[in-house]
Amino acid sequence: MHIGSSISHYRIVAKLGEGGMGVVYKAEDTTLERTVALKFLAQHLLNDEEAKERFLREAKAAAALSHPNICTVYEIAEVDGKTFIAMEFVKGETLEERIAAGPLTLKDALDIGRQVADGLEAAHEENIIHRDIKPANVMVDAKGRAKVMDFGLARLTEASRLTKTNTAMGTVAYMSPEHAQGIEVDTRTDIWALGCVLYEMISGQRPFQGQYDQALLYEIVHEEPAALTGLRTGVPMQLEDCVGRCLTKDRDDRYQDVSHLTADLRGLQKRLESGHSRTMNMAEVSPQHVQAGPDTSSGARSWKPRLLPAVAVMLALALVLVSFLLFTRTTPPERQNPQPATRTAVNLPDSARLALGTQYPLLGVELTLSPDGRHLVYVGQADEGTRLYHRDLTRFEDPSSIPGTEGALYAFFSPDSSELGFLTEDRVRKVTLSGGAAVTLCRARAPSFATWIDDTIYFTEQAGSTLARVSTAGGEPSELFNSTKRLGSFEAVSAVLPAGRAALVSVHNRGSISSDYSEIWVVSLEGAEDRALPITGFDARYLPSGHLVFGRGGSLFAVPFDVERLELTGEAVPVMDRVALESLFGNVYAAFANNGTVAFVPGNDLARGRLAWVDRQGNEGVLDVPEQVYGVFDLAPDDRRFAVQVADVRDYVWIWSAEDGGRTLSSPASVGWPVWSPDGTALAVWSKAPGGSTEQLVIQEILTGATRELLSEENPTAPESWVQPDRISGTDHGDSGGIAVLSGTSPRDPLWVRESPSESPLSIWGTALSPDGALIAYGSDEGDGRLQIWVEEIDGSGRRQVSTDGGMEPVWCRACGELFYRWDNRIHASSITQEPRLEISPPREVFEAPGFVDTPGISFRVSSDGERLYYVRRSEPAERGRIHIVGDWFQELD
Repeated sequence: MHIGSSISHYRIVAKLGEGGMGVVYKAEDTTLERTVALKFLAQHLLNDEEAKERFLREAKAAAALSHPNICTVYEIAEVDGKTFIAMEFVKGETLEERIAAGPLTLKDALDIGRQVADGLEAAHEENIIHRDIKPANVMVDAKGRAKVMDFGLARLTEASRLTKTNTAMGTVAYMSPEHAQGIEVDTRTDIWALGCVLYEMISGQRPFQGQYDQALLYEIVHEEPAALTGLRTGVPMQLEDCVGRCLTKDRDDRYQDVSHLTADLRGLQKRLESGHSRTMNMAEVSPQHVQAGPDTSSGARSWKPRLLPAVAVMLALALVLVSFLLFTRTTPPERQNPQPATRTAVNLPDSARLALGTQYPLLGVELTLSPDGRHLVYVGQADEGTRLYHRDLTRFEDPSSIPGTEGALYAFFSPDSSELGFLTEDRVRKVTLSGGAAVTLCRARAPSFATWIDDTIYFTEQAGSTLARVSTAGGEPSELFNSTKRLGSFEAVSAVLPAGRAALVSVHNRGSISSDYSEIWVVSLEGAEDRALPITGFDARYLPSGHLVFGRGGSLFAVPFDVERLELTGEAVPVMDRVALESLFGNVYAAFANNGTVAFVPGNDLARGRLAWVDRQGNEGVLDVPEQVYGVFDLAPDDRRFAVQVADVRDYVWIWSAEDGGRTLSSPASVGWPVWSPDGTALAVWSKAPGGSTEQLVIQEILTGATRELLSEENPTAPESWVQPDRISGTDHGDSGGIAVLSGTSPRDPLWVRESPSESPLSIWGTALSPDGALIAYGSDEGDGRLQIWVEEIDGSGRRQVSTDGGMEPVWCRACGELFYRWDNRIHASSITQEPRLEISPPREVFEAPGFVDTPGISFRVSSDGERLYYVRRSEPAERGRIHIVGDWFQELD
């Protein structure tokens, strides 16, 4: 073709480009008097019938679509053996040309990415897969409107396939792993490609950069791209995670529908427009913030100030003077040379993944940074149990295990970063980072937190409620205070302030099961008055930047804090989201170094979830209930209704059934720990009147709402099982602990009592009565200090240990004669008979519950026949394979 020639009713105006399958011309439609683009099948493919068929299929697929973000196809025709498509002429530039000038602003990248996703969503709704999404196939006009071009590789998913449909035909750099391997593709391959495009718009470079096709294919299938947060400052973690979900190798873990990606991108746009980014004001984040790296030189910007030399010198001198005054008077030494914040991600090997969700949820698996910010240590899960793993952040190497740290649950560094302390179930230990044997400093009962100040190690016992200290040389520890006795209820120490003057303690709000509503107290270690800070949250830490950070509402908050006067000096504000938190037990999965480096596990509130089920064959499902933070729940004897404790500022019980939906249990008090009566007409609940301090064990009728007090006193027994007309078992949450079996007719005269083997809140975990009320099962750490399941006859005839490798939360099957209990997310069962004598079969694993959410009471229930397990499933899988690192985060915090 040549300029001025005509074909059909089109007059060629200019040649626009050539490549791949077609040649494109700008033309005038002489009939409708409009400018169009004509795409002809490339000359060298004219004799290839399969290429021609693909070309025709492009037109038919695209012509079926009508969407503002898809290039409109007007007609397909063949004249003199020349097959062409007449399509909308888009005046602008390709996205490839835009990116060649440098990375886009985050605002533009999000806007274009969302528009492309919108277009793909429309195509996917018509069962059309593009299969070649790349920057060259996206046009952007002068007003920023994006249009998806070239459906030459698209196919109707239900249409008959060509002989070589599975042949990898897309542009290699944007191929999904399944496409690259010749596996049948679906709409998720477009989602992968769009993830590549988003990555390139943000960073200015492709996620996979092999020098030739085979190298590229290997990277796509086997390697992970560099973290966006490591290539460009100011990238919100939500955007990092969004792109990461697109680029997941296993397509089952990818976004399953492009509409979900569209919704996330639109949500990020709204956050940008409202200025609610937790990292930087995204509206201000432009390509100048991109870190130096491969393929970014083309996007570099230069700024040449046009100031007179004398003015420049004066300004420079003033800046030096101001900086000197500010830093010498207010900035800690380690922060006097601030560097631009850098972001990266540490990918953990499958053999050394994070041990999130251990058997002891109160302990909270942790990660830690050395004070100098050079070393990352975390608790990892190996086949034989937990141990510590070390990653030197100054080197490119995989994490390595630290010898002698088997069974570690928490780690902390010495002030000079050379030694590492760690906690096990019952000991405080230390080891040098350079090697050598680990040594025990002292024994400890259920320790959960520790810190190293000078030559003293401060640590908690009894799941955080007692603070003690021991010399770094070892010896007998001394108790500093018991928060349960000092502050009136079970609380948790989260930090010791510099010089050991005071501790930060989360004081739990008895009206709510969620730690979001806990008060944060400063408890003196020098005899001064304890004080409550005017903030609520959990796991508070003190940073050298002069802030407290803590978790609340799914985000990390910060507030200025005067460490000398022990008081707040400003307002608390959210500073980072997409950090893994756990609001039921009050854990923040983040660590901070003195130089401003922060390491954290990406995620949301790990306590959020929905009711789910799994059966013995491994089938599973989720109930149609809202996603939120749930506490204890119970399944009614009819197997159709649930009574669920819902965490809020004041907890309530919600009754749900598939037949009639849900309704809230009417009560003027905060209520929780619901347990159904044997006939399903009433609930036993743990209740607290608003504004009061006395808890009550209450029976509430389901139909009438009538209530009667069963037991009222400070720290009463929380109900856990109800059998026969009036036998209720539960755990005493008072100072003394212990468990009891109560009679509904005479609750103050228990039928059976067992004292707690120690003062630790972990001493007893769960009780369950057999259906006939003759046996009680309970979890206890008596003996070797590890929780095990015991069964005891109420009449005192004897007792037996059931579990062998740990156990908690027993649940009795109503009809099958089995006792269930859990250890982590695995549920075991033993068959138990009483005639002619008590017989207990060896336990066997019967269920594995993916995404199991721990609750402070019984965390699961089984159907009456024992065939189905019900539990709360985490809404978002816990990230076990990646830790995010941000350098000089204090600068952004300021």
